[in-house]
Amino acid sequence: MMLGPDIKRMIRDYLGDVQGDLRLAGDALITGRMSATELSLDGREVELGWIKDSIGWLYSGSTEILRYGEDVSELFPVGTKIRWTQGGGWKYAYVIGAAYASGVNTLTVTGGTDYTVANADIEDNYFSYAANPTGFPEVFNFTPVYDGFISDPTHIVVFRIDGHTLHYWAWATLNGTSDDDIFKMSAPATAASISGMYYVGSMGRYTNAGAASVRGEGRVLIRAGTSTILLQTSASTGRWTASGNKSAAFYISFPIG
Repeated sequence: MMLGPDIKRMIRDYLGDVQGDLRLAGDALITGRMSATELSLDGREVELGWIKDSIGWLYSGSTEILRYGEDVSELFPVGTKIRWTQGGGWKYAYVIGAAYASGVNTLTVTGGTDYTVANADIEDNYFSYAANPTGFPEVFNFTPVYDGFISDPTHIVVFRIDGHTLHYWAWATLNGTSDDDIFKMSAPATAASISGMYYVGSMGRYTNAGAASVRGEGRVLIRAGTSTILLQTSASTGRWTASGNKSAAFYISFPIG
């Protein structure tokens, strides 16, 4: 049996008062609750919403993990939550891509600026499809790359991924100095590729050439197949002043993978 995204349904409803070993073969319908000191599915340990991977992980880069063996791309769909240790406490991240070639699975992951993969042994490697597995952060911090500034603004940026949807919040705490009529910020993952598609968010407020906007003015969007968020001062051309103070506060969500 291959574990899939519906695994959380399989471990959420437990039977009560089960003692000893329990084995199920074929189709089975389970209702009620089960209390167990140990639970495993597909030979993998299940612990507080986390599933222990039976195969070890290896460092490939700060946002890449290697897993040798058969193709398990379906085991790690976009949005899968993972945790691991590297000589310290737990590290957490989302899977934002999985590829397989010549016996090697490459997982692309993001923990924002809070967690990265170090060039060290990876231990205690788990994955989860649960909405809120124990210890997993509510949001991750992220430091974007800017375009359109001679001096970048300061933002508090956080994100989370629910399934295939990335939620991105940005709040300006310090204006930047503009040197162009554009305003761009990077995202931690690439928007799902649909030909000709733009995903549109909501602008809370902005500052342009030192003047504050009226609440609700402006537009924020990301083009499908890219990881660059474009901010505009209006729903038409939306160009910025290429000098003076510039910043924005906004929210956008878009599909990834």
